Amino acid sequence: MNMEFRDQTMIFSITKSGALDDRPRRASRAFDGLTRGVKAHRAFTLIELLVVIAIIAILAAILLPVLNQAEQRAKSVSCLNNMKQLALCYSMYVHDNNDSLPINIANPTQTSGNGVPVPLPGNWIQGVCNQGNGGGNADVADYNIRTSALYSYNQQAKIYACPSDTMLIGPITPQQASKARQDGVNMSPEAMVSQVRSCSIEYSMGGYSGTPPTYTVTGQGITWKTYQKMSSILATSIAQKMVFAQEAESTLSDGCFAVYPYVSGNRIDQWYNLPANRHDNGENFSFGDGHVEYWHWRDPDIALYQNGIPGNGQDPTTGLGNGGGGFYTANSPYDDLYRVEQAGPAYP
Repeated sequence: MNMEFRDQTMIFSITKSGALDDRPRRASRAFDGLTRGVKAHRAFTLIELLVVIAIIAILAAILLPVLNQAEQRAKSVSCLNNMKQLALCYSMYVHDNNDSLPINIANPTQTSGNGVPVPLPGNWIQGVCNQGNGGGNADVADYNIRTSALYSYNQQAKIYACPSDTMLIGPITPQQASKARQDGVNMSPEAMVSQVRSCSIEYSMGGYSGTPPTYTVTGQGITWKTYQKMSSILATSIAQKMVFAQEAESTLSDGCFAVYPYVSGNRIDQWYNLPANRHDNGENFSFGDGHVEYWHWRDPDIALYQNGIPGNGQDPTTGLGNGGGGFYTANSPYDDLYRVEQAGPAYP
């Protein structure tokens, strides 16, 4: 039944379905929804898309350096924590061994009855790693850490390596790969692997040369004493006495961080071993009372020689570098060298 109402302007048609026009209700709603949908979801123009991309690029340029700095800061803090854990291990060893320091010599092995070198008990780290040069004795697994005197106090080998140390050893030899497999680490010959240790102990702390031990070290005509007991270090200076040092990749070999004593009037302006420089031109150290510190460097030598000078010669542009005897000539200013020397061995 259809009814029509006419007036002067329009005709309304009422159908059985109740629609107010001639289209069915469902068709009318579908058409109106399609129309509204097209208007609400129109595509971006090319200019708008380019503006969005430009904004993202600007934000990335601003945020990425900040995020990188935050990452490096986190690694520095992690390294500092590792040094604190090592300092605790060191203190516990001294406490358990009647105030004696762990041995700290360059070749910590002794020969067994059948002529086979075996680890020397009491040495803070076993083996002659020669890691910085990637030589035949380079550690590619943590065996020398796990057999060391300090390992039982914290059985986490990762605390011996700085998280910012990117030095790779290799290509490893078949002999190294075989030794690593004995340590439970599978690796292929010719592979490049990360260093397992980046720290050393300052040489006068438990170090000596000669057999039987003389408890002294000699270099460049100067002989200085080493410590075998923690109590032999003056109480007034124990907080300034360096123990653990993060060592540069170019000089890291044995477990000793060697440095000349600070001798007033007869100073040797050379680095024996180089400290590392991995954290915003600075590095972390531990001290005799167990605390740890971050030291910022001023001397450009430290940054320049982290990976050594090719051929172990002097840099032709600066005249700096390895003086030929395993030593690195320091450059003025000597602030960093003297600071490390004053925290190193006592003289005489």
